[in-house]
Amino acid sequence: AASARSSSGRESRMKKKRKAAAGPRPLLIGASPDGILKYSNGSVVVVEVKNHAPFQSTDRSPRRGPRGGGRKSGSSFGSGHQLGGGAVKSSRGNKSMGGGKSDFELYDRGPMRSIGAWHVPQLQLEMLCAGPECRSALFASCSASRGASLFRMQRDDQYIACMVALLRVFVDRYLDPNAGPYSPPPDFFAKCPPPPQAFEGLGARFEPPAASRAASAAAA
Repeated sequence: AASARSSSGRESRMKKKRKAAAGPRPLLIGASPDGILKYSNGSVVVVEVKNHAPFQSTDRSPRRGPRGGGRKSGSSFGSGHQLGGGAVKSSRGNKSMGGGKSDFELYDRGPMRSIGAWHVPQLQLEMLCAGPECRSALFASCSASRGASLFRMQRDDQYIACMVALLRVFVDRYLDPNAGPYSPPPDFFAKCPPPPQAFEGLGARFEPPAASRAASAAAA
């Protein structure tokens, strides 16, 4: 038994040494912009296009949320307007809308007035994957009847470095085959924040979302 424990201990130490010598596993990151512009001076610009459906549900019950009741306060969209044609009845039920058949009306909110915060990680990741020559992204917001808006976002290398640091922590915690299968819990970074050393040299620190902080305070 003692010999078996000794052998097991040596194998464990050897695995740790091999892992340390190999360094961290490379992050497999990909992105799929809708277009890439390459200029004669060598610069690169990624293009992302969002087309917005000109429909909304006629159901105004609370469960529908802000999309069912028109424009959400503080959103990136302008106020919409009714199009001709009135309500359109769906051909089949939609469980996400409470089951049964739902009616829709033509209601074009128009293009976005600004880039939504939820699109920022996508654009920055696309710039990262396009290479160091890519220093900006074009974001097109297109509506059915009210035109389009075109925005330019500059590359933010510090933001990208923080995203990569978070991805590294996620991969090491939940996707490392040597650590065994481990499913991430809900709000995993709020409940188990990344270690401070993950952001060393980046001039940044992790702040859990406000909702998660409030929930943690209430639980305490």
